[in-house]
Amino acid sequence: MALHGTMVAPLFRLYLAISADGFIATMDGEVDWLDPYPAQDFGFDAFLAGIGTIVMGRTSYEQTLRFGPWPFGAKRTIVMTSRPLVSPPARIERRHGDAAAVAAELRAGGTGDVWLFGGANVARQFLDAGIVDRIELFV
Repeated sequence: MALHGTMVAPLFRLYLAISADGFIATMDGEVDWLDPYPAQDFGFDAFLAGIGTIVMGRTSYEQTLRFGPWPFGAKRTIVMTSRPLVSPPARIERRHGDAAAVAAELRAGGTGDVWLFGGANVARQFLDAGIVDRIELFV
């Protein structure tokens, strides 16, 4: 977490696994190419322990739901989408609006850093708004 004035504010962290040729997913949006690389072998558990809120796009949200039980436990998750979420797991919230408004809300009341989970549209919104504090790529 970073200091802004006298309060501690979360870092906005774009954390991605990326192939050597620059892709985060296959052409059909799958990430099964990551299966041979267990996340726990690459420090993911330590990373996730410092995260208070996850921000993701609708496509990433729906894809994560297809993997089985919600993998992020009780972590607060914000899905950036204009469409309603049907029966979302606990602590999943929908936001429709710009990245700056979401960031302001999280800076005011968030605990722990913010993981900008994906996909490209969410990453682009936060990058364009100058909100990303750290880019972490695992190649």
